Amino acid sequence: MSSEIPSIAEQVDSLLARLTGRFGAKILVATAARNDTPDLLWALYKIAYHNPLHMVEIGTCHGVMATVLGLVAQHVTTVDVATYVPAHAGSPGGPTAFARVADVFEVAGLDNVWAVLAENEAEKQRFLRASPFDAAFIDGLHETDAVLADFEAVRKCGFVLFHNVSSHAKVKTAIEQIGDVTCFGNFGLWRE
Repeated sequence: MSSEIPSIAEQVDSLLARLTGRFGAKILVATAARNDTPDLLWALYKIAYHNPLHMVEIGTCHGVMATVLGLVAQHVTTVDVATYVPAHAGSPGGPTAFARVADVFEVAGLDNVWAVLAENEAEKQRFLRASPFDAAFIDGLHETDAVLADFEAVRKCGFVLFHNVSSHAKVKTAIEQIGDVTCFGNFGLWRE
């Protein structure tokens, strides 16, 4: 009798099935955690190989990607600003939408993922600069200046993954300004 460890792809499929089973397919709207493209698996394998002790995610939405990151990182903290949490997937934006994150974490069944809701951008930046982590995932505001500011706050970890590098022109502009980012599909990886 063999006990095989499920592959990352199988773990992601299982997790997303649980989440869509509980919340419906709308929970996957505006998340990087879409298992219908190979670029997500590319990103997850890069993270798994890096084997971070603590990963920070910028841009929480409903917390779906944070739970997926929790499959490959030992600990994940996702952070967002109250006014940035978008209204979609059948819920209002702001702190009300952020309240669903705890439900998503519970259904995911992971105890290594936490969420922080900053009051404003300055508080978020202070949190990022003061927090210890060895990997980061940037999927916050899709504005050039916002991506650059987030990168400056997390680059100290030496391993930064980006989302929307090919689907948002302003994110692409930021990636070009940062330089040395390896892109695959809609993800990009910067390593020191």
